[in-house]
Amino acid sequence: MISEIDILEDLKETSDEYQHVIIGTYSFDPDFFEEKILPVFRTKDAETILVLTDKDEYQNRFLDMGRAGQEYYIDYCFASQTFHPKFILLTWSEGIKLFLGSVNLTKQAWFESGEMIGSITYFYSEPDKHTEKILSDFREFLSRALEKNILKSKKHRAKISEVIEKLPQSKEKIDSEVKLLHNIDESILKQINKIVNEPIKSVTLSAPFFNTDGSVLDFFVNAGCKNFDIFIQPNRVTEFPKEKIKKLLSQDISINTNQIKFKENESRFIHAKILIIKTNSNSYCLYGSANPTFSGMLSTPEKGNLEICILSKNSDKKYYDPLIENDSILINKIKIDDVQETTSENIKSKKTIQENLLDSYLEGKSLILHRDSTIESFDVILAHSNKEFLKIPIQLTKQELSINLNEEQFAFCSRPTYVFLEYSDNEKVIQSNKRWISTQTLELTPRRMDIERIQKSDG
Repeated sequence: MISEIDILEDLKETSDEYQHVIIGTYSFDPDFFEEKILPVFRTKDAETILVLTDKDEYQNRFLDMGRAGQEYYIDYCFASQTFHPKFILLTWSEGIKLFLGSVNLTKQAWFESGEMIGSITYFYSEPDKHTEKILSDFREFLSRALEKNILKSKKHRAKISEVIEKLPQSKEKIDSEVKLLHNIDESILKQINKIVNEPIKSVTLSAPFFNTDGSVLDFFVNAGCKNFDIFIQPNRVTEFPKEKIKKLLSQDISINTNQIKFKENESRFIHAKILIIKTNSNSYCLYGSANPTFSGMLSTPEKGNLEICILSKNSDKKYYDPLIENDSILINKIKIDDVQETTSENIKSKKTIQENLLDSYLEGKSLILHRDSTIESFDVILAHSNKEFLKIPIQLTKQELSINLNEEQFAFCSRPTYVFLEYSDNEKVIQSNKRWISTQTLELTPRRMDIERIQKSDG
């Protein structure tokens, strides 16, 4: 059941070509992506490469991006707290592949941290109902994300809609032991409660992030569970609910707290999020992006994070235990007061308040922008990462703008270019958020596979 996976090698070996690539991530490492991952997709002739990330992460890593808008598209998605899914979706002429788990698009996540990830591969020539169901559920996840306007960009929404049409749509009810869960409409734990639908005897949790209120513990205690095992990494856990655990222990709730670390490298970060539920008849395992926090497991994006997970079921009640208790992991019991916390990753990053620029892309020689404001007099600033700027004065109240670029302005956008708006308010200069301009470079570049097909058809 447990095996190591090299995501990069898997990407290289799965297919000789990719048509569409969509990646969801919270943390984004532009240097790693552009130097190590993007060349693989370019070699595979991908015509769409779209990275979806959190709004604050998009802004914080903005100037580290060197090829955005030209060689790949990138956009941020909305959630009250954090856009938190981690997935890779690949489509090509013969099939589809989906990775889903705890892995962010960073060098640390791909090569250093202890992560939990699953993948499925679907070939059109070998249809499988259970795989089709998971991909159909992922199709529904993308569709609901568009319906909820989690992504604003017209161009990027169109790209996702194109990919959605490539995914199977299964209306048949299948009693599958593996389910894809997201929280766009209902919290993860409410869905799990409906699926399990029998008394819960024990819960096992392993994660690096909790919340001090112990919301997830409360949920299961209120559902009747009285036995918990918690596994955390020394000095690598955030907002651990010490006081809540002490209170529950005083109420005759059994909670065993354990510290875990890799035997071969004790400092290696364990970033995986694992929830194991046991009943009298079955064992369930949830893994994916959601931490055991209120925002992660008990909310929807309207109040918390946006999350996506996999829930699997097995009649062997010890089936999922080796995910935590295995030969690679050193486990020791620890007293609650001995738990040391860290603040190495702060998911609750500061939200910036400013005029919002929602969309930016080229359509022919026109720059299409969508903004929140209706202020009439402002400047559109085109910029390169090396601090080259070009200013376009505008006198319009429209929120959706189509700006005809002159030759100088259009030539300026031939390199990766970002845009922001600037206007004066009571003698203060106010700027919007920055956005990379999505160009037509990917769309207009002939794909090697298409050229070969034309040559073979004498066309």
